[in-house]
Amino acid sequence: MSLKRGQMIAEARKSIAELSPAKVKALLDCREIDLILDIREANEWAEAHIPGSVHAARGRLEWLADPSYENNMSELAGHCEKRIVVYCNGGGRALLAAQTLQRMGFSHVASMAGGYRRWKETGLPSHPPTCLGDQVGLSGGCDRPALASGSAASSPREE
Repeated sequence: MSLKRGQMIAEARKSIAELSPAKVKALLDCREIDLILDIREANEWAEAHIPGSVHAARGRLEWLADPSYENNMSELAGHCEKRIVVYCNGGGRALLAAQTLQRMGFSHVASMAGGYRRWKETGLPSHPPTCLGDQVGLSGGCDRPALASGSAASSPREE
């Protein structure tokens, strides 16, 4: 039996905790997350990302997380005890990536519900800052959505 994308995501939801962006921010502030992992593509990462997050494109995750791979990601590989939150743009890729990490032996993995898109909609800080309020450290500093022409937020994304 072959599975469709939506079925795979629904299956991942059964074993992966999903945390709201507000919960992720609170856990980051309390230092209860060891690693926040952005698995979006490099161009999405370069546009903006959650401050303190580490980039590991979804297409390379298994290699980067494998301690036997010569060019692994030192922040991730072999650290199966770390408390990790994975995010993408909308949530689907992160759920699948978190499930993969879980299958690789990582025991404390969660996904951020709604992804980076919901993080931004909630008004949480981004790097690079998306508005003056973010630059001066004000939570939710924008009174308008920060959408640039051609940005990931202004164009539909497959999750």
